[in-house]
Amino acid sequence: MAIITIQPMSQKNISSVVELDRLCFGGLWNFQGYQRELESPNSDLLILVINQKNEEMKREVALKSSNSKSELTNYQSIIGIGCLW
Repeated sequence: MAIITIQPMSQKNISSVVELDRLCFGGLWNFQGYQRELESPNSDLLILVINQKNEEMKREVALKSSNSKSELTNYQSIIGIGCLW
């Protein structure tokens, strides 16, 4: 099941956000532009994140014995960005 959350953007997200920006907006902002906005006290950057459990991992865990301590892996993808001034 997918869960979508809104989270504050951080430095570690810049590369993914720049790629999303390129795909959606043709590269309106670059890496430095997002970094500048993150550092600015006058703006807040938010990301929309979809969290999904890996379906293959679910099947593997189901096939293992019941005393297995395997954990499911979460995969996160940034699917939206926003900036508030």
